[in-house]
Amino acid sequence: MAPLEDAPKDDETIRAAFAAFDTDGSGSIDTTELVELVESLGGILSPDEFQAALKLLDKDGNGVISYNEFAAWWRHAGDDLDGDGATGELEKALSRLKELGQQRYHVDIHTACWKGDVAVVERLLEHDVVNDRDATEFGDMNAPLHYAAYQGHLPLCRLLIEKKAKINATNAVGCTALFFASQQEHTSVVQYLLEQGADAKLRESEHLLSAIDVTSSMAVLDTFRAIRGESKSISQACEAF
Repeated sequence: MAPLEDAPKDDETIRAAFAAFDTDGSGSIDTTELVELVESLGGILSPDEFQAALKLLDKDGNGVISYNEFAAWWRHAGDDLDGDGATGELEKALSRLKELGQQRYHVDIHTACWKGDVAVVERLLEHDVVNDRDATEFGDMNAPLHYAAYQGHLPLCRLLIEKKAKINATNAVGCTALFFASQQEHTSVVQYLLEQGADAKLRESEHLLSAIDVTSSMAVLDTFRAIRGESKSISQACEAF
């Protein structure tokens, strides 16, 4: 069983995978969709093996795999799906396919913010992850707000701030959400973050650049200039452009 803290993102991964395989939106996976599921993950099963796989996963025997049956398989910790105490070749094959699917359809707060999926983010935020850092290999310790700002997802930025995201949080190299929004020329996000108290003078640690330094957009620079009560240093930085 997955650790308790992994359960919310596991739920979202299951939702994403099931939605991808339930191509007709019927709320269940039929034989045709099961074939497509296996083939999409690089699996090769004979017609007899497909029928056997359906029997293993279709616990109520109605000929299709419901969401609950799919989720039960996804969460199942071992390879012994029929409970006979042994693991057959088909069960091993299904286990490998599941592992590939879990990698392909993995969902967490960071990927959801990158993609701009508000509904998924709203569900995940129920589990106190608003300031969770991305500790994956290329995550740079970014927070969810970093990803939403980088991609220009203004509604998500609003949601995260409402849920107490730390607006001036820096990642592993000192970049803030405002830095990313300015760099990517998302004017509306820059304006919103500034209105919410983002500090335009913070500098990243590698080249000591601020959010103002990394934009080439006149609209973004005008937004910085329009800050009420902006400091002299911000004004001077803007005038340099």
